[in-house]
Amino acid sequence: MAWVITDASPYLANSAVERFEVVNELVKRELEIEPIEPDQALRPHYALITDSKDLFDKLAPFQSKSRDSRASGFYLQSDFNPLVLVNGASSSENWEIVYHEFTHHILNTHFGRLPVWADEGVAELFSTIRLNEAVASITRSRHRTLRYRTSTASFMEWEEFFQTSRDTLNSWIEKDGLKAQAYYAQAALLAELTHFGDPELKSGYWKLIERSSYKPITELDCQILLGSDFRELQRAIEEQLQESFRKSIPRKLSGKKRSTEIVTAKESSIASMIAIALSRGDKVAEARSLIARNADEENPLWLAANSEVSIKLGNSALGLDYADRALQRSHPDPFLASLSVMRSVNEERLDSSWAIESLECAYERGDSSRLLFNLYFEISRNSGVPFENFTALAKKGIIIYPDIVYAIEFNRLETERILRN
Repeated sequence: MAWVITDASPYLANSAVERFEVVNELVKRELEIEPIEPDQALRPHYALITDSKDLFDKLAPFQSKSRDSRASGFYLQSDFNPLVLVNGASSSENWEIVYHEFTHHILNTHFGRLPVWADEGVAELFSTIRLNEAVASITRSRHRTLRYRTSTASFMEWEEFFQTSRDTLNSWIEKDGLKAQAYYAQAALLAELTHFGDPELKSGYWKLIERSSYKPITELDCQILLGSDFRELQRAIEEQLQESFRKSIPRKLSGKKRSTEIVTAKESSIASMIAIALSRGDKVAEARSLIARNADEENPLWLAANSEVSIKLGNSALGLDYADRALQRSHPDPFLASLSVMRSVNEERLDSSWAIESLECAYERGDSSRLLFNLYFEISRNSGVPFENFTALAKKGIIIYPDIVYAIEFNRLETERILRN
């Protein structure tokens, strides 16, 4: 489900919706994401595709000072629903940016926090999608190949590459755009090499990702899991750049109704989306002013934007009120359902069975925020819900947001249950 807002054309919104569905299908198939995994039809997301470069630059959280390496898209993750921000003013190359940012959304939904090199490398890999009437293909364009080749001289040592943080990459985008481009190329070619290599290589890549969550990647790790030391890996990457590749899957042309909602871009909706982008770029006062100038009490998206901006400003009571009002108008945003439960807690009018059911529904629809898990754990524990009835979701919350206090309490409840039985 998506809110696609653009000031360009209705065709662009329709095309974006169709492409989201293709990317979702292709990524899940290629990465072998099983339906039995947490697959809540993807958490609803906002996509704002601006026709104006000036507007895009205003909304971008940071930007390269070099005109030769300016970023054209951003994925803004938060406790609220994620936002894809894309500059739609130029060529068809911008669909690559849409695919890249939306792949981040899919990866975040199914894998949580990935190391930067994997998050960006896999997103680059799936941004190379080409569509025709019958198939969707992953293939590197001539333009992209040339761009990668110009970056090879700036590739960094692998030890530094694997330890690069998100903040470091962001600083390169802002201050040294060409270095950032080289990092993206290096990450993409590593993902290509492993994804289109033999199955052991692909498996080794994902084991390397798993290992990076608890230790820095070393040359020995690459030797064991990829079968290459750093020098051999560099040579394989350079050879990968000389190779062309193509992998295609049939496009599904079902007649069923889309699960994605296409929103007409009326002024209050555009203002709401821009306000959300501004607030996530720490321009909250400007966001509040924009919402106030485009008041539309009947627009659930405007109410949802008010909820997010109010909470960012520290006014939780007003934010919760707007969340309730947005829900009453059936805004498809699971985070607002969690906020509504929080409001009932704050006002001491909690119906525990209703609250737990609402939180479970919000999780199934894609809310995986810390707020949801905190509320679910506290309400279930304090309402005397049998441990086995809430253990699965509570455990997921502790895994996603490691919390020693809840982990200790969870262990205590589990011990009590075992002794009791």
